[in-house]
This record gives sequence, C-alpha cells and structure tokens, in this order.
Amino acid sequence: MNVKCKSLASFRFYILTSNLSMKQILILVVIIFSTLLSCNNPVKTGMKNNTLKENRIHEDSVIAKVDSLYVPGKEDYIFDKIIKIPEIVAFKNLLEKKNRNLKMWICDTIQKNSKNYIMYNVGEDNGFALVAEYHFAREIKNSNLLAYDAIDDTILTLEAWRRKRK
Repeated sequence: MNVKCKSLASFRFYILTSNLSMKQILILVVIIFSTLLSCNNPVKTGMKNNTLKENRIHEDSVIAKVDSLYVPGKEDYIFDKIIKIPEIVAFKNLLEKKNRNLKMWICDTIQKNSKNYIMYNVGEDNGFALVAEYHFAREIKNSNLLAYDAIDDTILTLEAWRRKRK
C-alpha cells in the first residue's frame, strides 16, 4: 500500500477509490484515530503542586498556604481580617454571581525599606491558575495588614490604598 497523499481530502479520495478491503480500512481508521488521540497529551510543565496546599475553608473560600510561611494562629488572623475588607466582600459576591470561588493565599516574602513582609494574594482559581486581583502585605514582626500596589511596587496603609484606587 503505497500512499502519497498531501492533504486529508486527497487521502479520503484515495480511500474511496482504492480497492482496500473493509478490514484494511478499519485498521487504517484505528491507526489514524489512535495517532490523533496520542497527540493530545498535556505538556508537562515541571511545576510541583506540593508548594501550595489547600488546607482550610473559610466562608466558602479555599485558602491555599505556602508551607514554609504559614504560621497557624497569625495567618488565620490575617485571613480573617482580609475576608472582612469591604472591597474583598464585594469581589467575593461578584465571583459568586458568576459561580466562581474566591481564593486567598500566601504568595511570597519581600523586603521593602529594610523591613520584611509576607505577601498575600486574593483572587480566583480559574481552573488553570490562581489569578490574583488584590495584593496585601504584613510585616513579619507584627500583624498589621497593609495593601501592596503591584504597579508602583509600594506598601500602603489600607486607607491610602483606598484613596489611590478612587
């Protein structure tokens, strides 16, 4: 069976005009179908899923935590403060109308003005990734919740952040 087809249309024409038996056509269809299915394997990204854990449900929000940064009493207190911020409540209500879920997670630590901060993100899980909509920070030494402006790369009080957003 010497087939020289340059397109799917010419291949179909070849199949229809050839003297192939039904068994040969069936085998050919199975080979083509299995080849097409094998080409649809997802690409491995190499990203490890063990860095984030979904450990706690808080008012229908799954909170993911980075193991090395999570301090049980202190982080729960910060998550409780974040979930009560009016902008976050409004964002959560908007997501619920669209049948989506609010997500909160610790993402990183940064150093600004010789102070170390733990960074928190609030957003949604779109099924492929966590998408951050709001960014917050907490100085490692205390529990004061601050806002983080990702565009200007600045740490602001919540009051200054609200003024800047208007």
